[in-house]
Amino acid sequence: MHISEGMVGNLHERLKIILFVAFLGFIGGIIADFTAEYAVPVLIKLFPEIFSIRWVLSGIAGSVIMLIIVTIWAYVTEPRVET
Repeated sequence: MHISEGMVGNLHERLKIILFVAFLGFIGGIIADFTAEYAVPVLIKLFPEIFSIRWVLSGIAGSVIMLIIVTIWAYVTEPRVET
């Protein structure tokens, strides 16, 4: 099988996307650690009845992390103009 320049370019684009997603996952892990270390104890003290339920905390943390990651992705990637 002959590898054309178009295939190499396509693989290069895929590798960039994979590395970018890995980087966003790394940032998400940092945000999750910060949230667990600092924000959760404060929220539990302010609203003990609501935030003592573990699934509520997990759901809020997951939604906030995904919003941040998708926002970063949307601003970093630019739409391509087809010609």
